[in-house]
Amino acid sequence: MPLSDRMIAMLRCPVCGGALGPVDREFVCSNSACARPYPVIRGIPLLANDATGIYQRDDFVGAEQALQAGASARSLGARIRKVTPSISNGDVTFAANMRTLVAALGTDEPGRPATILCIGTAADAEVIRSLLVGRALELVHMATRPGTAHSDIFCDPRRWPFADNAADAVVMRGVLHRSLHVAEVAGEGVRVLRVGGLV
Repeated sequence: MPLSDRMIAMLRCPVCGGALGPVDREFVCSNSACARPYPVIRGIPLLANDATGIYQRDDFVGAEQALQAGASARSLGARIRKVTPSISNGDVTFAANMRTLVAALGTDEPGRPATILCIGTAADAEVIRSLLVGRALELVHMATRPGTAHSDIFCDPRRWPFADNAADAVVMRGVLHRSLHVAEVAGEGVRVLRVGGLV
């Protein structure tokens, strides 16, 4: 989904923390000392620092070109889960937890929708999006590896491209145990969370 103007205003350069704004077909850091451009690939901003990221810009561009050429947008794991019965209660529990989260969210600012940042799989983001219909809530799904379908932003999990206190809730399922940088990833979740927010 395209980012709302409100979410764009909360975007920050992953290198210097300066505000980001759309310029032509990319986002550009407003800090004149930095002024880094970030490409938009198939409508999705790639807001990651090539110098420190695990993946480079070309990795994302190549993966997106493969998706456009007709390669499957679903991972092998997602395709297997679709045709086999679940042996765990994980997805049912996750959906129930997300229903509880969505019901609990609200804001103390009239007219401002609550914001959920989801870093993880497209399937998790789809579950959350299905619960947002008719509610004053906004979800941004951040993908951290090339080839992830249905994401709103590509980013490095160690440096989320958002201002401090940007989110009312952060969802990170299946992220920390796969990370080599657990403290940094968890720290980013805390940094972007508003006081009283939910993880």
